[in-house]
Amino acid sequence: MKKQFILFIIFLSLTIQVIAQDTIRSHDLPNAGNIFVLSIGTTFNGIQPSETGANFNWDYSNLERSSQRIDTMFTPTTTNPALSFFFIDNFLNTNRANLASRGQNLNLGITGLNDIFNYYYNSSSDYTQPGLGAVINSIPVPVFYTPHDVLYKFPLKYNDEDSVSYEYQVDLTSTIGIYYHVNRSRHNEVDGWGTLTTPYGSFSVLRVKSTLIELDSIYISSLNQGIKLPAVTTFEFKWLGAGFGLPLLQINTTANDTSVTQILYQDSIHLTGISNIFPIIRELLIFPNPAAEKIIIRYSLQEKSDVEINLFSMDGKQIFSFMELSQSIGVNIRVIDLKNYNLADGNYFIKLQAGNLVQTRALQISK
Repeated sequence: MKKQFILFIIFLSLTIQVIAQDTIRSHDLPNAGNIFVLSIGTTFNGIQPSETGANFNWDYSNLERSSQRIDTMFTPTTTNPALSFFFIDNFLNTNRANLASRGQNLNLGITGLNDIFNYYYNSSSDYTQPGLGAVINSIPVPVFYTPHDVLYKFPLKYNDEDSVSYEYQVDLTSTIGIYYHVNRSRHNEVDGWGTLTTPYGSFSVLRVKSTLIELDSIYISSLNQGIKLPAVTTFEFKWLGAGFGLPLLQINTTANDTSVTQILYQDSIHLTGISNIFPIIRELLIFPNPAAEKIIIRYSLQEKSDVEINLFSMDGKQIFSFMELSQSIGVNIRVIDLKNYNLADGNYFIKLQAGNLVQTRALQISK
């Protein structure tokens, strides 16, 4: 009887442990329209992101924020049309995406990648990144990952592991043949579960450690020469909570945890200058569409803002640009006479920027 009781206690403790562990699935990751308040944390003495285990307690309640930002998840069709076309959510498209987020501009010395959007595909089996889009020398350029980067496989559970290697190439100039090539590998390991405490609160989490190894090179076709840069190893430590979308906390370090390069955690608004948690632009409408002679651009602002309106061809050529200073809160209307620009029939897109927020809409000209 005593033996049976001991076996029952062991079974009960194992059952409680299994129940306590979170399992992350597709619906726990971001959806289009989600808005996240993120704090950029400062490092502190004794930080040990590599510490982990089963039923672990990670206490980061003493994190201090240096700044804050808003991250928004978009549907790909609301990003630059010259880029989103290549990531259209269609089962025939090998690079299909159903989510997009703004990326950080990248300066490569020779030129820069601006207006970056990262594209993602969230399915029942995994969360992948098929590529990104950027504006290089005023030209929208899609960049495809081959194969796709797999950020998570579902269902995500303690002790799961997976790996992927992929590459991509960017034509930096589109004229003189200078290419930036990246080979990258990712190894994901769910190395812990338990409770995470940050200034935002305490949460039941899974911990994912990702090891990224990147080898970059620059190739100059006119010289038939390439330059390989030293391989760089980065660790990403991510704490995921069911239903919270983005990681509740992410800490990036260099190889062997020698230096913390980023601390980012979900938070509430604390700092001034970030009150616009809701997009400044509530709506952007263009009619008629298709258009022949005139278009009416109607948009609604959440707060007073300078507004810039641009019309681009699908190859990224700017046709016109208007700046509206100190536009009022509420509905604003601009009428544009297309006859002034001698436009050929075809597809174009309108880009409207208010503050740091950009929205785009496709426009068809048919006379």
